[in-house]
Amino acid sequence: MKWLVIALLLTCGACSSSSPGSETAGAKDPATTSTSAGVSTAGVATVPTGDGPVGLAVDPAGAVWVAGAGASQVSRLRSAHKDLDVTGLDVPLRLLASDGALWATAFGSGELVRITSTGAVDGRVAVGAGAEGLAAGFGSVWVVAQDAGRLVRVDPRRLAVVDRIEIGVGARLVTTGLGAVWVSHFQDGRVLRVEPRTRAVRKSGQLCQGPQGLVATAAAVWVTCTKDNLLLRLDPTTLKATARIPMPEAPDGLAAGPGAILYVVAQAGPTLVTVDASSGTVQAKQVLGSQPQLYDQANLDVAVAPDGVWTSSFSENLVRRVSPPGGSPP
Repeated sequence: MKWLVIALLLTCGACSSSSPGSETAGAKDPATTSTSAGVSTAGVATVPTGDGPVGLAVDPAGAVWVAGAGASQVSRLRSAHKDLDVTGLDVPLRLLASDGALWATAFGSGELVRITSTGAVDGRVAVGAGAEGLAAGFGSVWVVAQDAGRLVRVDPRRLAVVDRIEIGVGARLVTTGLGAVWVSHFQDGRVLRVEPRTRAVRKSGQLCQGPQGLVATAAAVWVTCTKDNLLLRLDPTTLKATARIPMPEAPDGLAAGPGAILYVVAQAGPTLVTVDASSGTVQAKQVLGSQPQLYDQANLDVAVAPDGVWTSSFSENLVRRVSPPGGSPP
């Protein structure tokens, strides 16, 4: 993610941040949302969040949290209304609800930030330049410091770095599952398997251009390839692609839904894609807007909540709640 470009883009717009609770933004009635050719607003609610939303997370209470990279704040949504802003974060990118807290990576300051359920920042730890992806697993919080070229392991209780593993500059996101930690290396076109006990790093062959969103299911690892417009299914043992599924332009965020369902958000539109992981087939595509792809100036995310599937839209300064096909939330 080229944040120098983003900073230049945002200086011409309003980049103000709000104090906690100072702004309450509600969901727009989908029936009043304007549409263009191919855009579907059926079952879609939009919620303005402030400048440049990227990362999303859902806490155990079902609240949706949004990382406002442009506004340098993290916001909480309840019942599709914004009721809390947490300020003082330097370009927050990704979020994680785990270990009784919300965690945010602050790209600008190279920090992992811990936030309480009431919106208080109660801890920070320096993890390295370009802090972005984060995941929980094996008793730790894992952070990709993409510009430092390291995967950083943090003890969530002591809020202390316990290990730094060299993975090379240009990695992006991280997930856990299938007995390992998985990292998408956007720059090198590979996925890395990291053994948490031995620290051993195993690299796949070059899979595609721009691997990014990651999910580990019970039998496979899935990764979006933003530059190649693909979703790949990887064998977790061989690290080879066993399926290559065409996607709309610039597939980005990836999340697991109920059963064998995966959700992909592609930047062009944005477009929400529903994939059956068991068969490797696309079940549905819903074009949500009319925005062009972001060309690595920013990213989009997708998260599954009790009330629907949520997607961020960086250039529109909003998030969307989508009722999946069939009308019922996950």
